[in-house]
Amino acid sequence: MHIRMLSGEIVARLSVEELEELGDVRSLKRRLNHSHGMATRFRQGFLLHGKTVEDSATLEASMDLNLVLLSFADVTQSQADDLVAAAERGSMAEVESVLQLPQDPDLLDSVGRAALVCASCAGHLENVHLLLEAGANKDVADNGGFTALNSASGEGHVEIVRLLLEVGAKKDVRDYGSRTALHNASYGGHVEIVRLLLAAGADKDMRDRRSRTALNDASDAGHVEIVRCLLEAGVETDVRNGDGCTALNSASRAGHVEVVRLLLEAGAKRDMVDNDSCTALHNASDLGHAEIVGLLLEAGANKDVRD
Repeated sequence: MHIRMLSGEIVARLSVEELEELGDVRSLKRRLNHSHGMATRFRQGFLLHGKTVEDSATLEASMDLNLVLLSFADVTQSQADDLVAAAERGSMAEVESVLQLPQDPDLLDSVGRAALVCASCAGHLENVHLLLEAGANKDVADNGGFTALNSASGEGHVEIVRLLLEVGAKKDVRDYGSRTALHNASYGGHVEIVRLLLAAGADKDMRDRRSRTALNDASDAGHVEIVRCLLEAGVETDVRNGDGCTALNSASRAGHVEVVRLLLEAGAKRDMVDNDSCTALHNASDLGHAEIVGLLLEAGANKDVRD
């Protein structure tokens, strides 16, 4: 089989074996996109003897197909809204239908939301696949600065995070609060996502608008396994947030015994003061966390520091 542009230029030749392997026109479009650098399958059209060939059509050696590259359709704001809504509610058939127009997958809805971000936030893996296949910008951000990776990380959607990382989504994009995917996963308690982000090279010490790192977030929330992961990755242990609290200060105040134990074992400074001149020992003592008081004293915390 020969695939030609309308100009007559041959863009691909396929053997009988390749046709049998591909099976249908949809698979052929994917092959042309991946192996020949053509537009996504949604922007490819095929003609046979001047008639449109459907994606479901079976490929035959006798076919000589003409390839037409399609521009995005001019759509209304209402149509852009419809794609975002379909992506968010998980309607795969509707998303496929809209993308077949073909419609630009990156158009924002009336309130500034992107289809890929909404699908990722809602956990609809198949819609994320479809939108990426349609050429959606993997780093598109909504009006709050959230990318698909930020959103999926905060919501705990492991397979979507894995997919986005595999296609090269930027790991350290900041949202409106200067928070990254790692911040969101750490605060949300999503340990497998934290591991994925760290393995992919996410900046482990990035600070948000309130000077909080992922370790500050995980320690404050009491997520022991995430604190362990971050410490094993070599994060800075003594970063002070906007309130002057280190991870140890925060965990001591919140009563997270195992987090305090891990931080002390990792060498966190015991006597750093927050903006109220309180140490971890002050916080634990004032709030009645006796076991933490014991850990801090055993680790050599200065019991005579005044606030």
